[in-house]
Amino acid sequence: MSLSLLEPGCHADGTRSKPRLQVLEIYDRESGKDVGDPIAHLLLQREETSRLDEDDGSIFEATISLRYQRILGKSDHRRRSHAQAGSFVGVYKKLHGRVSLTSGEVYGRGGVFLNLDELDGHRIATYMMNEIVTWAKQWPEAEVKTVTLNASDAWSGNKQRRNRLYEQFNIVFDYDPHSDHGAGQSRSMHAGALTPVDTWKRNIVELPVFDYFAGLVQRHADTASDLEARNKAVQDAWSLYDEARERPIRWAVTTLVSRYWQRLTAFTFAGLLFFGLWEKLRF
Repeated sequence: MSLSLLEPGCHADGTRSKPRLQVLEIYDRESGKDVGDPIAHLLLQREETSRLDEDDGSIFEATISLRYQRILGKSDHRRRSHAQAGSFVGVYKKLHGRVSLTSGEVYGRGGVFLNLDELDGHRIATYMMNEIVTWAKQWPEAEVKTVTLNASDAWSGNKQRRNRLYEQFNIVFDYDPHSDHGAGQSRSMHAGALTPVDTWKRNIVELPVFDYFAGLVQRHADTASDLEARNKAVQDAWSLYDEARERPIRWAVTTLVSRYWQRLTAFTFAGLLFFGLWEKLRF
């Protein structure tokens, strides 16, 4: 049997996967993407590799890697001191008839972890796992590698979220009866039984890198324009202040006339009209 490499990012049918680089715009889980500003941005790097079986043209081995890095400002030293990056990995091997959703090996047990401070619960792990699950469904007959849940990961507030992360993709667990759903192993299943989800779309937006940086440039230009307008307003205010200080009476009269010009004109016109009518009535 001979093997050949498939161009990275391509499927066996010649179609391409998503772009290699994307920016994920993260909004608050509760309010969603239609309310407020993003709470974070992630740079996502996607790597897909495949080797074809030249005997029948099928994929003999394939991998997917989703590496993420939180985009932070230079002044955000506190967040930079903690882990703000990580990866989700999957692998398929035809020889073993297995696919892994959690690591680069098809045997053993595995699990995933999200290394993003302050962003737990905002469906980021759901997005990552959904990409792996969608990719794995190319081989519906492949057996899914066992996912293991450890009691050490089932701390307060995390256990339910962790279990739900896997169960929403139709992964069923046999839980340790003494762990209160804190520990367990997934049941045997095939990749075709996995069910992708789209709940992440409620608060996560996929942006092409070009669009993200174009947005930054536009916001910079808008900020510069706004700053220029504010500076001009300040300069005008200082000019008025200097004029008022040097010629207070003239400044006061000019200000009153310019501010109440329409009213003065109306009163003057009404006065003239009244005076004209009065003169006619007198004579």
